[in-house]
Amino acid sequence: MSILADTRVSRRSLLAGAGAFGLASMVNPKVSWSSDGPILKVRSYADIQTLDPCFRLAAPEGDITSVIFAGLVVTTPGDSWGWRPMAAETIKQLDPLTVAFQLRDNIGFTDGYGQMTAEDVKFSIERIADPANKSPYSGDWATLKEVEVKDKLSGLIHLK
Repeated sequence: MSILADTRVSRRSLLAGAGAFGLASMVNPKVSWSSDGPILKVRSYADIQTLDPCFRLAAPEGDITSVIFAGLVVTTPGDSWGWRPMAAETIKQLDPLTVAFQLRDNIGFTDGYGQMTAEDVKFSIERIADPANKSPYSGDWATLKEVEVKDKLSGLIHLK
């Protein structure tokens, strides 16, 4: 006598199971976004501890800061890893240790704080990289030598 149960599956039960699995995989209970006018409301699975990108610790902060702050580039969805410029108009690796960036001229801060400049990029990257600040992401920038500002909207990221 076999201890295995009858493993035959009807076409109908297979389709029902596949449909239920597909529906379940579409549900993401972690984050919910809603916008009504100029206010963006976010519901997350955990409380946000900080909005400072230098010190974000977990996914809830990452979800929010990725919407609030414009990075030079953003990753693209799909089957293979990719990226595209975000705040950068162009970004180009000049050699193994130098990356040049040119910012878009239409990126600004809210409440009249002005245009995003290469000085802002320098400050943000070097702030995260500085071990004295104890950012959890300083190790990601351990190879940073400096960010050089060329003009208002362009600069060079120099690596060690």
